[in-house]
Amino acid sequence: MAAFLNRNMQYGRRDTISHDDYKARQAVEYLHCAVATWTRTQARMPINILPKTYMGPPPNWADNLLIGIHEIDLQHRVLFDVVARLELAISSDDKWSAVHFALVELTNFVNIHFAVEEALLRLHDYPDMEAHVAEHRKFCADLAEIKGHSIREDISVEMTALVKNWLVSHIGGADRAYVQHLRSAAIVYVPVS
Repeated sequence: MAAFLNRNMQYGRRDTISHDDYKARQAVEYLHCAVATWTRTQARMPINILPKTYMGPPPNWADNLLIGIHEIDLQHRVLFDVVARLELAISSDDKWSAVHFALVELTNFVNIHFAVEEALLRLHDYPDMEAHVAEHRKFCADLAEIKGHSIREDISVEMTALVKNWLVSHIGGADRAYVQHLRSAAIVYVPVS
């Protein structure tokens, strides 16, 4: 919140805002700081399983997947980077452990990304929030099932196909659908119960 207030002071603005607006702005500022911190540390931190062997954007990434919200676009791109590293792990000599740790990394990152995205939707009172969260939960359940199967059998082809297809369809559909709402809706203060 201090950064928000400092920016306002820096530009000579002294806004008088209600307590609810202050709380909403505080929540947004904390979310922004969390995303910025995550971006500085995680988004640029390579997965230590395999080195990155390609230059530029990750394979399977296309600019038509950009939704126009910088932090979310950055995280989506990192998701594709993690998937590319998962594909590299599948072709490595130490396949089982590399795939397992790449799946763990993918799961951890997916959880962070979903938390950030859901917080943004909640702050803007997105009307289709429940359906969006349900898609996230379903994907997390599918990912957990994949992790369980990957210990017993080789499902690498099905796994990468499911993850890539889900990401492309979710980003192109459900994520793109909330952009207009986020750009036009006011921030809502939802008291924590």
